Amino acid sequence: MEPWYQLGKNAKVAFLRFLEKVGVCVWTVFVLIGTAVRPVFVLSFLFFHKQFHKGKAFAHTKWDEWVARFCDTLREKGWISALVPYLSPVVGLLFLFVTVQKGLSAEYAVAVCTEDGTVAYVSDEAVYANAKETLSQKSVDGAFSSSSSLRLVKTDAESLLSTEELAEAILSHTEEAVAGEGLFIDGEYCCAVEESGVIQTALDCILSRYSDEGSASFVEEITVREGIYPADSVLSKEELTVLLDSSLSSPEVSLSYAAREISSEEVLRELEAEAEISLPVLTVKTIRREEVTEAIPFSTEIQYDDTKYSGYEDILVEGKDGKQLSEYNVEYINGEEVGRTLLSQTVLSEAVTEKKIQGTRYVEEGTLIWPLGGVGGYISCYYGEDGHNGVDIAAPFGTDIYAAASGTVVVANWYYSYGNCVMIEHPDGTRTLYGHCSALYVSVGETVTVGQVIAAVGSTGYSSGNHLHFEYYQNGSRKDPLDFLEGWEYYKVKRY
Repeated sequence: MEPWYQLGKNAKVAFLRFLEKVGVCVWTVFVLIGTAVRPVFVLSFLFFHKQFHKGKAFAHTKWDEWVARFCDTLREKGWISALVPYLSPVVGLLFLFVTVQKGLSAEYAVAVCTEDGTVAYVSDEAVYANAKETLSQKSVDGAFSSSSSLRLVKTDAESLLSTEELAEAILSHTEEAVAGEGLFIDGEYCCAVEESGVIQTALDCILSRYSDEGSASFVEEITVREGIYPADSVLSKEELTVLLDSSLSSPEVSLSYAAREISSEEVLRELEAEAEISLPVLTVKTIRREEVTEAIPFSTEIQYDDTKYSGYEDILVEGKDGKQLSEYNVEYINGEEVGRTLLSQTVLSEAVTEKKIQGTRYVEEGTLIWPLGGVGGYISCYYGEDGHNGVDIAAPFGTDIYAAASGTVVVANWYYSYGNCVMIEHPDGTRTLYGHCSALYVSVGETVTVGQVIAAVGSTGYSSGNHLHFEYYQNGSRKDPLDFLEGWEYYKVKRY
């Protein structure tokens, strides 16, 4: 049940109502006394008068004699019987007047009390109710809970507090809650500090690390709000810095973990062992405008020639990359590039298109092409003729010599009586030999394709004239090349 003084809107008015009732009661009592005192007063007077005449009393001092004479005068004139009934109500009215005047001139208030004592004084209970409502609205995670009591006291007007002042006074007497600024990330409360501006300063410090790279901002929605927060979630400036720094690199950070791994010993001592404050990752997005010189890849035009064997390739015009100046908006997350948007491109030099010829003539597996270009030459000595180990093909000096099949060069130098010689090993394990060359165009280890120019006709080594000595090896043994050469019959006779 509420105390009686809470029934009135104003504590002072309620108290004056009480004084009114007391004054009326006292006035009534005096009226009753005035009515009933008349016979009592007469009897008392007769008793004292009798004693006076007997000399047993009222004769000790001049004051006693004066009182006796006054009473005798009143008795003789009959004033007492008429005066007492009228004086009693007057005295009651005087008492009521004095009481009300004192009540009006006094200051009364409601004292707000806790277990620790009186917190503050307010003019009425409505101020207290408004203060509690204010604290509840600012409270986060149920930080504020008060068990204050009220009582009526006499005080001076200067000590009365307003709603805002009372809210601050109540909060100062609460150990579980603290007024300060709270940090909210994506709408979730993380932690708080008592000093205003500390959180924003710490956040600005983080962004300043990336300011040289471009415009920096947080990906998450960050809000700083004033309010009342649980005391165990309130951090010092040093603790907040440790926590925010840790959140930039860790997917989920607790206060105690961050402090153990990063903070100084001084900060560690200030942290409460039971504090666990989970903080989502803070992500700093930076957008920087960059200019980059880039290559413009050249395109290729191919002319296909069915007179050239498959694998043959000849470059007519060499391709060349162009250059262009590209401008991008580059996006970084915590310093690492995650994407870029092209803003503009300026061509510095055009690319040169490459033009080349590729052969399309098909060669069956195990078949060799005629190894000479130009006029093609003619067969001047067959395999086995007079113990000859290959086929001699006579041709003018410097005629191009082709690779009869694709493969890898295993010999490209002076080779015994063959003079300048090229030997190619083919994928199926067979080999071809090209001797008496005037010039070599390949080197050992080089991969060549069928129809590729590898040397030139000459007469080096043990030779009597310009010709190509051509040999074919299968499983390490020489074989008659004509059994594998395509269209050799055409070169049986000289045609130039």
